[in-house]
Amino acid sequence: MKQFLLALALGMRPAKIYRGTDSAIEGYLMTLTDGHILGYHVWRRAVMADFLFRHTRLEKGSLEKDKYGFLERENGTWYFKLNAKIGWMKRLPAPTKGADR
Repeated sequence: MKQFLLALALGMRPAKIYRGTDSAIEGYLMTLTDGHILGYHVWRRAVMADFLFRHTRLEKGSLEKDKYGFLERENGTWYFKLNAKIGWMKRLPAPTKGADR
């Protein structure tokens, strides 16, 4: 799951085949509600993957809007369309001692 979240954050998109190449994104800067800034850089992949794993959640999309969960036939092949949404947690905790800043 951590590798999946990291791939999504660094360039994997549903409209194209993902070949493991990162996009131009080098990392993320997060501003917490208390004003602290956290930085996660791509060359610290394990730290960034841990952060994404701890601070994201799976969400359920609208069946009507996203039209998933149904069998569809395309070019003679049957597909079952699935939908997974990943969102940030509402509030990120204050940084712990030793966290990147």
